[in-house]
Amino acid sequence: MKFPVLKNKEIREVKRKGKKFSSSHLEWRVLFTNSSSPPRIVINAHRHCGKAVRRNYLRRIVRNWIKGKYSRFPSGTHLFVRIISSPPSPKEEWREEIEKELEEIWEKFKKEIPCGP
Repeated sequence: MKFPVLKNKEIREVKRKGKKFSSSHLEWRVLFTNSSSPPRIVINAHRHCGKAVRRNYLRRIVRNWIKGKYSRFPSGTHLFVRIISSPPSPKEEWREEIEKELEEIWEKFKKEIPCGP
């Protein structure tokens, strides 16, 4: 499943106006819009995460986690996920560590979801 991606203009708007949620390795910027369009998401891995193979692996972990939660995002949500750094732990533990941080951020995010009219 591919989810809709934000355009450059939307990314700048989310970075400027969006609510920030962060942990030691991840940062979410979320902007709730009034549109009925499906949630739009971008996943970005900073170069400090390592070479391309490592960055792509971390992006894949985040993307797979988001696919499982995608139906729970409200319509019109614009989400920018930045992977700030890779965990210092061995590669076998990265998935567990990143998913744990994603769950922590998800709990904070759920409290900020606007209620319907």
